[in-house]
Amino acid sequence: MDDTVLCELSASAAVARMASGELSAETYATALLARCGQGAHLNAFINLDAEQVLAQARSADAYRAAGKPLGPLHGLPVPVKDSINTADYPTTGGTNALRGFRPAADAAAVSLLRQAGAIVLGKTNLHELSFGWTSSNAAFGAVRNPHDPSRIPGGSSGGSTCRVGAPSLCDGIAVAHLGPVCRGTGAICRGAAGDAAELAGRRAMAAGVRASLMLYAAQQRR
Repeated sequence: MDDTVLCELSASAAVARMASGELSAETYATALLARCGQGAHLNAFINLDAEQVLAQARSADAYRAAGKPLGPLHGLPVPVKDSINTADYPTTGGTNALRGFRPAADAAAVSLLRQAGAIVLGKTNLHELSFGWTSSNAAFGAVRNPHDPSRIPGGSSGGSTCRVGAPSLCDGIAVAHLGPVCRGTGAICRGAAGDAAELAGRRAMAAGVRASLMLYAAQQRR
């Protein structure tokens, strides 16, 4: 299965393949990281540590190989908006004042994701302190619209929406992203490319709903 096919898998399909051993978490994470690299010009991420992601993916593979019980999000890389605390990444809120802030612990939602077997796939860019609609961030650079980089993606969750709304980069990379993607940002990203992007936007919204249900199921199994 080549990287393009891997990146088009839904979150649930990818997790099912990793749980069965048909797909390794490391292979899947490698494909998604490569696609992130191809979209670097969009500036969707503030922090993304590829080696850390791959190390956690290898740990997920070893956990499965040992026959241990797997969580409902086993091996799934999940981008997290950079206003949500993560113990292994800075949480900047998109502002220079918090550039070096290292939370002592994960936010409760991130903790639940990890308990369910998910891997944090970096921290996504946003409008400074989530207070605005353009995601033109003066501290970390503007997020670009995936369908027309000369335009804004909306905000405040511009980086998250950018990842969801860019099927040519990876329609599946942020289907389970953590952070509020408001309808406005999705509409702006879709509107830049017209009808073709509208379908991609609907697919992304449906995938987001599925991912939310997966997270809910993970909570209920605790």
